[in-house]
Amino acid sequence: MKTVEILTPRLLLRTALVPDAELVQPAKLAVWDELQRWMVWAYDDQIGLDALRAHIVRSLEVSPWQFLLGFRRDTGAFALAAGLIATDEGSYDTGYWVAADQRRQGFATEACNAQIRYAFEALRAQEVSINYFAGNDKSAAVIRKLRFPFERTVRGAHSSCVDGSPVDVHYFRRETSEELPPLDVSWR
Repeated sequence: MKTVEILTPRLLLRTALVPDAELVQPAKLAVWDELQRWMVWAYDDQIGLDALRAHIVRSLEVSPWQFLLGFRRDTGAFALAAGLIATDEGSYDTGYWVAADQRRQGFATEACNAQIRYAFEALRAQEVSINYFAGNDKSAAVIRKLRFPFERTVRGAHSSCVDGSPVDVHYFRRETSEELPPLDVSWR
């Protein structure tokens, strides 16, 4: 099985493997309330360890970069979950969530920057998209830091994982890695 490793100055992003579920699950549970507010996948049936394992298996069947885990290079601690999802030929969506004890250190920005560079340079992406739900100011800040061009807002584009209410989604898309903040990144 092919795996991916992406190195940044502070992070190792690598393909999620089934045994990683045991490590990631406590971090996921610690931020579950927020994940339900801000993620498209965080419905009640996704809270359990078996659901996480199944997600890893499905992701591995698709690609080694669909579900990536980020670990601090200095301590080895789990920092975030991320990934690239192919939406069309040459088009990818990216996203992430950060462990509660690893927030406010710029890891989301660093990981997304690295993933975007990987998509354009290694996967030959034609475009990379990212979005955030209305009210998710932390994700909006990451997108601003990465200088993503705004594309559109779609009113009620998602149904809340919490109560099914409509949520506005703000979409951003870029067609090149130019204008990203500088980042020393490599992969294998």
